This record gives sequence, structure tokens and C-alpha cells, in this order.
Amino acid sequence: AGGTVKLTNVNFVLKNNPLQFKNFNGTLAFKNNDVTLSDCTGKISSSDFQLDGTFKDLVTFILIPKQETTINANLVSKKVDLDELLANKNDTQENDISYKLKFSPYLNCKLNVSIDNVELRRFRASNIHGRIVLANRVLSSNDLSFNSVNGRVEMNGSINATRNDSLRMSCNANIYDMDVRELFYEMENFGQNTMKDENLKGKVTANVQFSSIW
Repeated sequence: AGGTVKLTNVNFVLKNNPLQFKNFNGTLAFKNNDVTLSDCTGKISSSDFQLDGTFKDLVTFILIPKQETTINANLVSKKVDLDELLANKNDTQENDISYKLKFSPYLNCKLNVSIDNVELRRFRASNIHGRIVLANRVLSSNDLSFNSVNGRVEMNGSINATRNDSLRMSCNANIYDMDVRELFYEMENFGQNTMKDENLKGKVTANVQFSSIW
């Protein structure tokens, strides 16, 4: 493959996928199996992005089964709505929301991220900066920092999806001046009713080591 493709105000939909892909702009330079993206911008439903980087072996990854691709890129966004992006597209229940997180074993990715706002259910985070790496179905963050719950978080963490029946999540984090009541509210009281947000107040600064299986 060789040549350049320029996108201008491209809109499209995917079969059996409710997400809307809108206003895609940018330049794609093809060189053999590699693709370089320059000033690529767009929206996926209510989430926006600006992406610059190199997608190595992308052409064979798309056209030939079980071929690997490696992405090295910079991602900038004003808003990422994880409720929309992670919603299980096969779930038809209206009263409950389920999420589906699946990593391809053939996709490797290194992203430098700068995101203004992230939303997931009640949780809100802002001013997110750091490096996110996906390799061998393990998503990890290095020196990720963000503002949340009226405080600040600095962390290294991972989501291990190598098993088909569960996810292992772990992190080492430093948290500063978090509002305890807001923390329990946004985390939906961590799924328990013994100690709830309306009964708490104060701020917390701590070093946290956390691991769980979902």
C-alpha cells in the first residue's frame, strides 16, 4: 500500500452498533503495511478525540485474521463518555446497564493521553495525563494523574483480561485531599449498605494498594 488519504467531515455507522461516528477529519499516509495519522479528529457519539501517531502493520491486521498491529500515538480529548463506549452492544435490557471490556490479543498500543474529562456512571475525572499501554491483553497505566472527588490522584494500574471469565484489576495510587462523602457517592458506596455517603464527611490523603477480580 502507498499514498495518502485525506478525510473531510466523514460520518459513518457500524452494523449492529449504536455509536455514531461523526465529523472525522485528518490525513492518513500509507507506506506498505503501516499507516501514519496526522491531525485526525472526530467524535464517537458524545466523545471527541484528536489522534496523531503510527499504526504499524495496520493493513494486514485489518485484512488478514490473527495478524498483530502496534499503535504508537498521542490522544487528546475534551470528553470521553465511557458509559457510551463500554456499554454492552448485545445487551437489550432497558432497566440495567452492563459493560463489555474485551482486548484483542493481536492489538498492542502505547498511548500518551491528555483528556479534559472522563465520565462513567456517577464517577467523574478531569485533567487526565499519562501513558496507557496495551500488550498481551493487559491494559496498564504508567504515571497516570487526574483530578477527582475534589482531590488529586497519581497512580500506576493495570487491567488483566487474559482470562475469558474474569478481569483482574490492580493499582498503586497516591490520593490527596479527596472528599470522602463524594468518593462514596461517585463509587455508589462500593456496592454495600453498611457505611454510606450520607453518613460520612471529611477528607482523605493516603497511599493505596488495591487488587480485585471482576
